[in-house]
Amino acid sequence: AKHMLALEPAIQTQCIWAALKLYMGSAKLDDASIVSELHELLTSQLLAFAQSTHVDVSERASFALHLAAFFGSDATKLEVGNPLFE
Repeated sequence: AKHMLALEPAIQTQCIWAALKLYMGSAKLDDASIVSELHELLTSQLLAFAQSTHVDVSERASFALHLAAFFGSDATKLEVGNPLFE
């Protein structure tokens, strides 16, 4: 994630959004280990982005962190929330 912090804010927000969409769609893969791994990656890596001085980056990261905290690594919850990203 450190090399990502050097990218332009617009690119950072797109990467955060892409990671969140992968996480939200991971329940469709029917593999609990993938859901768990993506959840762990989001919660461990997004903290640096949430502290960004760029408003768009920090808001997108905070939103992703809140969704990850709410849905956790529960594939059933993710399936219910997945239509939000279609």
